[in-house]
Amino acid sequence: MLVRAARLFSILLAVWFSSATAAAFTLQQFGAPGFRDHDPKKLEKAGVISWDLLRELDVVYETKGPGMTDFKTSFSSDLEKLDGKTVKLAGFMYPTEAAETYRRFLFAAYPPNCPFCLPGGATEMVEVVASVPVRFTYDPLILEGRFELLRDDPSGLLYRLNDARPVTLN
Repeated sequence: MLVRAARLFSILLAVWFSSATAAAFTLQQFGAPGFRDHDPKKLEKAGVISWDLLRELDVVYETKGPGMTDFKTSFSSDLEKLDGKTVKLAGFMYPTEAAETYRRFLFAAYPPNCPFCLPGGATEMVEVVASVPVRFTYDPLILEGRFELLRDDPSGLLYRLNDARPVTLN
């Protein structure tokens, strides 16, 4: 009897949590308060590059036939100047696998709010290759590393932060 009660309790908890997750996801999709209400500018401090700067690019589409579209990215001169330089960027961690610490993950302007959704477009995500393991957190991080513009990357990403490590600003 006790085993059945424990099983029933665990099933009810699972249903409740999945219903709460589904409800939160549905509310967020329809613009309920809390959905993308985070302003990345609140993370910007002296010495940290702006996510607005990462959005400064042009994308040209060339359709060569059905299902054959080429994309060519043209980075702004300000972004070109950062290529290969050490920069600081503030944002949120998006792991690509389950672990406690990570050396490779996505970094985004917006906090995680849905387990099935990406945080935005390619201009709002940076691939991070860390020099030290970084412990997962839902809190914003400031990372410092060598900034790289990705040209024709098969993943569709536009930016990478190499040899990255968490830092604090004074």
